[in-house]
Formats: sequence, C-alpha cells, structure tokens
Amino acid sequence: MEDEGAPPPEQERVPSNVRVVCDGEGAHVLTPEVEASPEGVHLAIDNRLQGNADLSVDHPGGGMGWSVPTGESERVADVPPGKVTIACYSRSWGREKALSIESGATEVLAGDSGYKSPGLDCPRGKLAGGMGPYSEEMGGEGDPVELLRSEVSGRLREGDVVEIAGNMRSRDEKTVRVVRDGKVVANAHYMRVSDGWLGA
Repeated sequence: MEDEGAPPPEQERVPSNVRVVCDGEGAHVLTPEVEASPEGVHLAIDNRLQGNADLSVDHPGGGMGWSVPTGESERVADVPPGKVTIACYSRSWGREKALSIESGATEVLAGDSGYKSPGLDCPRGKLAGGMGPYSEEMGGEGDPVELLRSEVSGRLREGDVVEIAGNMRSRDEKTVRVVRDGKVVANAHYMRVSDGWLGA
C-alpha cells in the first residue's frame, strides 16, 4: 500500500540551456526541451568544424544567426516559446552539401521567464484605433517603451498599456506591445544600435 504521507517524487528539472554540437553532418541538438530565461534561450555550442560555423536559430515568426568559433562558445537566442530549429554549416561547403545537412530542434518552455506574447489579437492592417503603420525612421535614444509611446501618442486611448513584451531582459532586441482592454492591438520591434534603438 502506498504511503499517503510520503512526499511526491521530485520532477526532473528542465535544462536551462540547449546543448548543440556542430560537425561535418550539421547540427546535433542534445536538449529536446529547454526552459527559457528572461533574456531568451541560452545555447551551449560545441563547434567541431575546422574554422567558424554559421549557426542559425529559426522559429515560426523569424530567426537569427551567428558565426561561432571552433570549440565551445555560448549565445542567447531571442525566441518565443514553442518549437525552435537549429542548423549549422561551414561556408566552405558547396550548395549540395549545405542543402543536405542535418538540423535539430528543441521545444522552448516559457517556465518562469515572464515571457509576454507580442502577437496581435487583431489582423495586421486593421489595428484597433488605427495604431499603425509607423514611420520608417522609428527609433532613437531612450527607452523603447517611451519610443513607441511617442510614435503612437496621438492614437493611444486612456487605459492603454504600453509595455515590454517577448523575452523581458533581451539585451540587444526589444519588443514593445500596446494592450487595450486585455488585447494586444499594436507592437514594434527594436534593435540596439550605437546611438540608441532602431525600429526593425
């Protein structure tokens, strides 16, 4: 008979980084599930190729990439929860080999990262209150929240919340959303540049 007073078995903790091995066959993702951090997803990369490898991280909404050196290195990917595909290759490979390389995937869990979805709750181009489009020169110095607030100041309503979304502590990228009556009605993405932030 099972002891009702016994503590429940400890759940296996989800890893906090993704282990990736790059070799002549492509990318081998050794971590099937990972818990995101407020900065994004941490990658522990072991590049076994001779020379730098081009590593890409893709998700349904976009992607990013880096050139990583031979040996062990780390990167942080600003990706949302869900399936993420990782690939790596050498620039010395021909087109045929590059198209046939192996890629791997991991499932990103939000966990305690505080991730807030920037996804719109209304069709793009039909934003509530006519919140877009924005100017092509969106960005500048200062906080991204204040930059977007300034950009749409004439279209904000009382009670609208302008806040950081996505991975809350991402260093080089920031996504800002406008929440109206509990729904995301506008968003903007900023990339860090030398003199502030540039709308992407």
